[in-house]
Amino acid sequence: MLNALNFRTKKGQDDYYKAYENGIFPKMLKKKALANLEMPVLILFGENEFAFNIKKATNTAKLIVEDLEIETVGNASHLISVSSPVLINERILGFLK
Repeated sequence: MLNALNFRTKKGQDDYYKAYENGIFPKMLKKKALANLEMPVLILFGENEFAFNIKKATNTAKLIVEDLEIETVGNASHLISVSSPVLINERILGFLK
């Protein structure tokens, strides 16, 4: 099992990529699947994201998803729920209301 606290280290990031390559984590969603979403979508990125390019993901999502909110969370990593749990929980609950 991957330890979220290790993601700030080189070894932790290497472990993440190995897990991703081995299919432990899902691959990116297909554009067709995103285009078929019929509900509001909230995307939260950590400003210190290391697993993918935030700008590219944001631009792609804006082109495909009709009802979309995107926010970049300061001082947060890829695991934003670990980096900023209170803020993330509040943001998600607010979005759901």
